[in-house]
Amino acid sequence: MPIEIRPDGEGLWQVTFRFPADAAGGDPVHLAGTFNDWDPTATAMALDPAGEAWEATLELPEGEHLYKFVLDEETWEPDPDNPSTLEDAFLGTNSVLELGRIAGRLPSLTLATEEQWRAVTSPRRLEILEFLLSAAPCTVAELATVMDTAADGLYHHLRILRGAGLVREVGRTEVGGRSVPVFDVVARELDFLDSVDPERLVALWRCLGRRATRLLAAAFPDGRRRLSLRSDFGWLDAEGVEKVRKHLLHIHRIFAEGRQSRRGRLYSLTHLLAPIRRSRRS
Repeated sequence: MPIEIRPDGEGLWQVTFRFPADAAGGDPVHLAGTFNDWDPTATAMALDPAGEAWEATLELPEGEHLYKFVLDEETWEPDPDNPSTLEDAFLGTNSVLELGRIAGRLPSLTLATEEQWRAVTSPRRLEILEFLLSAAPCTVAELATVMDTAADGLYHHLRILRGAGLVREVGRTEVGGRSVPVFDVVARELDFLDSVDPERLVALWRCLGRRATRLLAAAFPDGRRRLSLRSDFGWLDAEGVEKVRKHLLHIHRIFAEGRQSRRGRLYSLTHLLAPIRRSRRS
C-alpha cells in the first residue's frame, strides 16, 4: 500500500500516507514527521473503509520530509512500503519522502573522480553543499539569502560543483521577468572515505580545518560560552571504535534534523577519528 501523491497547486502536494492495519495489531496509529515537529499525537490516522490500512492525507510543500508511524503512542516504525530511508538521531530509521523537483536525489554518492575531489576541497563549496541540503530546490538568489552572502560570489562555485556532478539544475523559474535556474544537490550524503589515497583525505581535512578555524574566529565574542573544544586520544579495540562511530552518527543525525527544521542558532561541528601511528620522531 504505497504512498499516494497528487499535485495540489503551485508547490503543494496532497499526500496520503498508509500503514497496514495488520501490522498495527489493533492499536491506533499516528503519523509524525518533520511536517508536524515529530509530535506523536498531532496527526491521527483513520482506518480505510476496507479496514486494511490506517490512512492520513496531508497537504505538504515541495521538498524533503522525514516521517514515521507511531503505534500506541510510543512505538515508532518507518514506512514498510517506502524503501527510501535515512538513519535518525536515535540510531533508528526515518522514512524519506521527496516531493517536487528534489525527487530523485541519490541516497549517497561516493567521490570517485579528480574533478569531484577538487570540487570539495574548498571551504566555500562545502558550505554551499550543506546549505543546499536544507534550502533546495532554490535559485542562486534564494541560496544567497539563506547563506547571508552575496549571490555574485556563488556562481563560480556552483559551476564547479555542477561540472563535478555534485549539484544539478532541476528546473527554471521566472524572476524579474527573466528565467533563472533552480538548483539541488545530486545526493543527500557524500562518501569521502571510499578512497584509498591518503593525500586526498589529507587535502580534504586541511580544507575542513581552514573552515573550522574561520568559524571559530567568527564565533568570538558572542559565542565563546557556547563553544566546545577538546581533543581526545586513547587505546580502543574494534568494539570501542564502533561505539564511537555510533555516537558520531547519532550527532550527525541531530545536525541533519536541524538542517530540516532551521530553528535556533547555526552551529558547526568538525571531527576526525583516526588511528595514531607513533614513532620516536612523532
